[in-house]
Amino acid sequence: MRSKLAELVMKKKEKPWQELVVLAIDVGSKRMGLAIWNPRAKLTRTLAVLHRKKLAADLKILDKIIQDEAVEGVLIGLPISLSGNETASTENSRFWAELVEKEFDLPVAVFDESLSTKEAVKILRSQGKDISKKDSIAAALTLEEFMREEV
Repeated sequence: MRSKLAELVMKKKEKPWQELVVLAIDVGSKRMGLAIWNPRAKLTRTLAVLHRKKLAADLKILDKIIQDEAVEGVLIGLPISLSGNETASTENSRFWAELVEKEFDLPVAVFDESLSTKEAVKILRSQGKDISKKDSIAAALTLEEFMREEV
């Protein structure tokens, strides 16, 4: 049974999500955290944080990543407030989910990523590391949770 947290925007994929190379995107107004799911190794790895520019430039960078990594599906983190309500950030993530599906013709899912950035900061600080990569760590955490829920 599918978790209520996962909401598929599009269902044209032919394989389960765990068997796809999936790009996770943690959308922010200034940065996008990025992570990739490796279906053979069943592991997630972070990519460099994308510092946002203009929409066309952001899409061009995402296109290069999708091509270079042979991406077969995209997961967009969906920030839901602690009260369970949607926010302007939620609307922005939904915008990106629809845009990515349209632009790249890939299956797209959105998944609740509440508190993922906070958890990423906690992990990095506990390891004594710089928190500048928190957005991609947050994308990786969301991707891993999504994959666990999809089993």
